[in-house]
Amino acid sequence: MSDHLHAQDEDVPRLEPWLGVMASALMPLVVALYVHSRFHVALMTGTVLLFIASLVMLRGQTVRRRIAREQHPPPRGS
Repeated sequence: MSDHLHAQDEDVPRLEPWLGVMASALMPLVVALYVHSRFHVALMTGTVLLFIASLVMLRGQTVRRRIAREQHPPPRGS
């Protein structure tokens, strides 16, 4: 079996923190289906804020990965 590393080896699926926050953004929407309409605005606001927070987390992760790759580029010829 080869021990050679490929660039796509780092792309193994895993649960990212931003993905958990994005999934939790759906919870206020589900709750809004069952509660009185006076709570809908607050629940929708919570959904939007959680979704925006997850996008900010994703952007931060992307920037950190790009910086790490620039500081430690993969060896040439592999």
